Amino acid sequence: MITRLAVIILAAGEGKRLLSSTPKPFQSVAGLPLIAHVLATTKSLQAAATAVVLQEKYISSFWNLFSHLPPDPSVITALQEEPLGTAHAAMSAWETLNDLHTFSPFSHLLILPADTPLISHASLDALIDFHLHHNHTLSIIGFYPQSPQNYGRIISHNAQLLAIREEKDCSPEEKLIPFCNGGITLINTPFFEHAFPLISPKNNQKELYLTDLVQIASEQKYSCGALPAPHNYELLGINTRADLALVEKTWQERQKHHLMNSVGVSLPHPESVILHHDTIIKQHASIGPFTVFGKGVVIEEHAVVEPFSHLEGVTVKSHAKVGPFARIRPQSSVESHAKVGTFVEVKNSRIGPHAKASHLAYIGDANLEEYVNIGAGTVVANYDGHQKFHTTIKEHAFIGSNSTLVSPLTIGAHAFATAGSVIVHDIPHNQRAFARARQVLKPPRKPKEPSS
Repeated sequence: MITRLAVIILAAGEGKRLLSSTPKPFQSVAGLPLIAHVLATTKSLQAAATAVVLQEKYISSFWNLFSHLPPDPSVITALQEEPLGTAHAAMSAWETLNDLHTFSPFSHLLILPADTPLISHASLDALIDFHLHHNHTLSIIGFYPQSPQNYGRIISHNAQLLAIREEKDCSPEEKLIPFCNGGITLINTPFFEHAFPLISPKNNQKELYLTDLVQIASEQKYSCGALPAPHNYELLGINTRADLALVEKTWQERQKHHLMNSVGVSLPHPESVILHHDTIIKQHASIGPFTVFGKGVVIEEHAVVEPFSHLEGVTVKSHAKVGPFARIRPQSSVESHAKVGTFVEVKNSRIGPHAKASHLAYIGDANLEEYVNIGAGTVVANYDGHQKFHTTIKEHAFIGSNSTLVSPLTIGAHAFATAGSVIVHDIPHNQRAFARARQVLKPPRKPKEPSS
């Protein structure tokens, strides 16, 4: 067991090949920035400290990502003033860590890049066990990508790790090696401090490579090892938009596989469903094709979401039904046995138990109590151009088709708004409101004289 582990996350890269104004560590997979994925995984290791290496201009953006969470004193940022390579970035973090933790030195360093959002807690635990079991000075995780291009090659002999050669420095023979570096290194800190001054920028990039530590250790007869990753996808890196899309696809496939096979969720066409990183779907729920989940969605047991629905910031309770083609926006809830049907949009509203809005309606800033019926074409007019207003519709009220409810309003229990009404005043309990022009019959129009 490692008692004083420090984690360094390398997040100072711009990611220029992404062709984006958003730096690589802040790109998202499943709605969560890459750096947040990696931090969430390493947090489970209960490290004594974690340093995130960033450029100065991105430090405030990093802290803004977590401003909604309680502060974590074990996480700090370290500044890499010049992009001189991965070893230079790691040393920048190491110096910052030592400045803040002089009272108790670290025994081991775990160094990993910010663009490996698929790495699992289990794999990091396995690396630590492997390192300690073999009494290694330095250990890495390797993998076998479908295309090894752009990955450093792992050079070994009889299970002894000898070197990691970056792609641009490989000989033609070394480029044929399929076993590649995943960028994750566990190292004993005394060796790190000893070996860092020996790293030289004598390579095609003129940078200080962290991977050079492997060759230094091997040449000085330290024990080094490479642990094959249990799943190659965990070490997929991100350099281009295509890489980012592949990682997103892989994350989605893993999570949907978990929902179907470990939770018991019905996904008849899983490839078309898009999850958010915090989506919660419980057993016996059914999710139709082409459903998109945004942030903060909970789908409870036996709920049904029909195809082509978009949900964000909503809890759909047991046995409720949403869609098809429904949109639910944040701060909403659909209670047990309620229905939000085709082309219905709900925003900041509660749809009470057994309430129904079956088709073609907008419900904004409203509370619908149990057994309310919303007719087709109903609009809750909640906004006057300056301010939002609230509407309450009590139990068993019936809103006829093509009605407009001009907020603020209270519609009483068992009240009835007739079809086509524009309701601007409250309707008392068990009362019926007509608010439309009376139909008038006129004589037929005089036929037009034919033009000469």
